Amino acid sequence: MNNDIFLKLYNEIESEIISKYGLSENYQGAIVFFKNKIKDNELKLKIDQVRKLRNFLVHEDLVKDYEMFEISPQVIDFLKELLKLILNPIK
Repeated sequence: MNNDIFLKLYNEIESEIISKYGLSENYQGAIVFFKNKIKDNELKLKIDQVRKLRNFLVHEDLVKDYEMFEISPQVIDFLKELLKLILNPIK
């Protein structure tokens, strides 16, 4: 299911950011921290949309209880590309 893949990738991205930038393990704003380092406004917007989606999936009780919607394959692809960018940044 794409929602599970989405959450797994998001968590992996968050862990990589924490590790790469030496943030504390319980740092709550790793995605926002990373987003603020980016100059590309379109990429910033996409990262923020993904962050909001993740928070909706994790924190909304109605969504936790059953599958209200499914994350699209395009969002999954975006997260995979974002993870690649974090692991191998453009110099």
